[in-house]
Amino acid sequence: MKYVTLFTLFLLFSVMSVAQECSVLEDSLKGTYEGECRKGLANGNGTAKGTDQYTGHFKNGYPDGNGKYTWKNGDWYEGEWKKGKQNGSPLLFHSRVNP
Repeated sequence: MKYVTLFTLFLLFSVMSVAQECSVLEDSLKGTYEGECRKGLANGNGTAKGTDQYTGHFKNGYPDGNGKYTWKNGDWYEGEWKKGKQNGSPLLFHSRVNP
């Protein structure tokens, strides 16, 4: 019984050390994040959903690299990002038209 309890605790600790909370630092994207992580921050390819949504490359918790950002009103920007800001010319930009 003692060994079973120790083994169970060991497994639980191992799983917890592998599972990593991953944060997105852009306020409008805080909510859920699925993707690559490094040192507790979104890093690599992923999708963050908060008030707005972003799918693409992250670096140190911010959109950085190529990706698509969609605002809650449906407008979107697809292109390069640097430290959470649009960088360069967009590949595509769509603005919702009101009738």
